[in-house]
Amino acid sequence: MYINNHTYGIYSEMQWKTLNGLKCVENELRMIAELCSPEYEAYAVGAILDDRDTKDLDIILLGPHRPERINFLLEEIVGIGFNNNVLIDVKWSVSNELFIPSQYNISMGKVSYSWALYQPEMIWQGKHWHNGAKLQDGLWIKEMALPLTKGYSFNDPVKLFA
Repeated sequence: MYINNHTYGIYSEMQWKTLNGLKCVENELRMIAELCSPEYEAYAVGAILDDRDTKDLDIILLGPHRPERINFLLEEIVGIGFNNNVLIDVKWSVSNELFIPSQYNISMGKVSYSWALYQPEMIWQGKHWHNGAKLQDGLWIKEMALPLTKGYSFNDPVKLFA
């Protein structure tokens, strides 16, 4: 566990689990898959796939452009995390695409993706932080170029099953 005062939308928590591998979040992954199925697909991505300590679980959703349903899923998945002391960074892919590390070549440079997020701002470690998302068609949309400079997982996304 680690301590970090984190507020995101209607949720607030101070104690968080340090994560390492998908096994440590099996319960949360099952709940997310059940919530999304059958209309949306959920994928685990990022450091959680590398079997190394990480502070969050990154989830990407794919599925139809239905803002009300997408916002519901984003809020519920964030809530699953807060209720279980697991920091979940969930996004819906606007283009319905995933970054696939095994198909990436460094000569491609960074690839731009658009994501819908739960909220445009949060309090992290006591500091107010705006993530750069802008409201478009009822969704908080943020552009992001991958791979991230902070490093990225070389493992391809893993689809969650209910």
